[in-house]
Amino acid sequence: MAATIRAGSDTIKIGKVFVSGKDRISINGDIVFEGKFKPGTSNIIPSGNREYHIESRIVSKTTGAITFHVTVYADGQRIHAALYDQTGKSVKNAHQARAN
Repeated sequence: MAATIRAGSDTIKIGKVFVSGKDRISINGDIVFEGKFKPGTSNIIPSGNREYHIESRIVSKTTGAITFHVTVYADGQRIHAALYDQTGKSVKNAHQARAN
């Protein structure tokens, strides 16, 4: 199941490619990343005049809960920063994250 995140005026979709098992990130419908997404590593994805910093973290190996830390910069200025669970819902801390 893909996480659909509303980050300000942008829609970020993070999911897996069915056949290859690679991770895929699309922003506003355009695929901007396809490859392996390592937990705990921040991925910097440029798109237009914006830069998206997306980091996934494993909250619980038992439940499979994951959080996404998303920060969006426009022209060098931070315009959005939030924490999301793997369903795309904004959470205040990692303990609120739910698994699918």
